[in-house]
Amino acid sequence: MEKSNFDDLLERYLANRVTEEERTRLETWLEVMKSEDTRDLELSAADEERLFQNIIASRDNTADIKALNPYKRDSGKWTIRIASAVAILAIASVALWFAFQSDTQKLILDDGSIVWLQRDSHFSFANQPGERLATLSGEALFEVAKDPTRPFRIQYQDVTVEVVGTSFRLKTGDSVKLTVLTGKVHVSSLRDTIGIDITSNEKIVYAPTGLVQRSTLLPQEKVETVANTEYALDFTNIALAEVVNKLSKKFEVRITIENADAARCRLTIDLTDQSLTNALDRIAEVLHIEYRKDKDSFTISGSGCNP
Repeated sequence: MEKSNFDDLLERYLANRVTEEERTRLETWLEVMKSEDTRDLELSAADEERLFQNIIASRDNTADIKALNPYKRDSGKWTIRIASAVAILAIASVALWFAFQSDTQKLILDDGSIVWLQRDSHFSFANQPGERLATLSGEALFEVAKDPTRPFRIQYQDVTVEVVGTSFRLKTGDSVKLTVLTGKVHVSSLRDTIGIDITSNEKIVYAPTGLVQRSTLLPQEKVETVANTEYALDFTNIALAEVVNKLSKKFEVRITIENADAARCRLTIDLTDQSLTNALDRIAEVLHIEYRKDKDSFTISGSGCNP
């Protein structure tokens, strides 16, 4: 099936290559669709083209865009006649677009990754079987859940940042600024298809034409990179109850310790850049505890620091 103008618009939206006016108008229409019962709705090819023309128009036509609703059909699920899988993902991920006014906003993605999005930044994410695809306009700290079978790709205009599981800070603009805390990150572009790898404690400035600057991350810069986040979880002689409280806050889950004596056991352990289950596994290696999961909560049992 030939790709339509609306298909192309959705692809540009997902890749953050639309104008601010186009983004505002498209998201206005998608917000209307989110409030509808879309199970038996379909957008015809003619209406699809009409919607596209309204979105790219030079005049203010918000009312026309809101009024353009899909029509009811006999059966089946909602379909927008688009050939591109990326375009479908743009619709699926629209609920994950953010433009926050607070200094930092934490997002826990459905693959387990955590993103700390900075003020006035935009982010989208689509979790699919073969890859995890995101876009970023602005600045964010990423703690990507490890999954070697599904790379995590962040697109900004012509630049692609690709990881499997690592932590880094990314800032987009005329050039891309990348600070890698752990692991390895690969950066490439349409004009620099080979790209470069950046490893732990390195930072770079990267333009669509290639590497501009590369340097080692200083200790103070590392502290500044994770400021105003819950990224760092390095504990020295801290009670298990406090460690669990920090984990619960970071991952937004309820964690209960059954044994009050175990809760008072003290730990010296670094759980930074660990998933919740990995963190609990590491605690279990140090203390006499076990944990079990029940839906969205965890319970810790065992004697703790006493055999």
